[in-house]
Amino acid sequence: IEVFVCAVYAYGLSRFKFRFQKALVFVLVLTILLPDVMLMLPRMINFKQLDFLGILGLVNRLTGKDLRLNILGTPFTFYLPSLFGVGLKSGIFIFIYMQFFGGLPRELEEAAYIDGSGPLRTFLTIIIPSAGVAFLTVLIFSVIWHWNDYYEPSVYLTGDSRTALVTQMLPNLYAALSGMASQVGAADQQTLLTMYHEGVIMA
Repeated sequence: IEVFVCAVYAYGLSRFKFRFQKALVFVLVLTILLPDVMLMLPRMINFKQLDFLGILGLVNRLTGKDLRLNILGTPFTFYLPSLFGVGLKSGIFIFIYMQFFGGLPRELEEAAYIDGSGPLRTFLTIIIPSAGVAFLTVLIFSVIWHWNDYYEPSVYLTGDSRTALVTQMLPNLYAALSGMASQVGAADQQTLLTMYHEGVIMA
């Protein structure tokens, strides 16, 4: 989802002229510079009380019924940001696409427009087949970064998810091993840690 949506955003930012285009590119650069940790708490609040444009909050104030959804602990906490182009490392993906689309000759699009294609058909039939290298690059980065990311799943998946349970259990496991090591003595601490790494001591 993220690979395609970021390509659409990048095509619009790099190939069309409109008002506030430079401001949007500046905001894009800010999303690359800001660490994900700074946005974690606002995202959790939004995911706990999901509301588009404040409509459900207005219904709550008028009727007293809270219709806002709580999607924490569901996979939608990853699908929705990717669908709107603000997922994990989306700013970098959009920037990669923008650099590639900016290097494509405009004559390709002009020839498609002369043949009767609109912007959407030109993007689907001309730009996407020409941008195979950019799509492959973004796909590889996306798979690697999503596969290696454990911080967001440990925060968003609060239920019985294996990833969340394992990442939440690691500090407790380390504390238990440290307590055992202090009881046994400093001389045997290295032995306990070695046994744990070799799989002799199971969690």
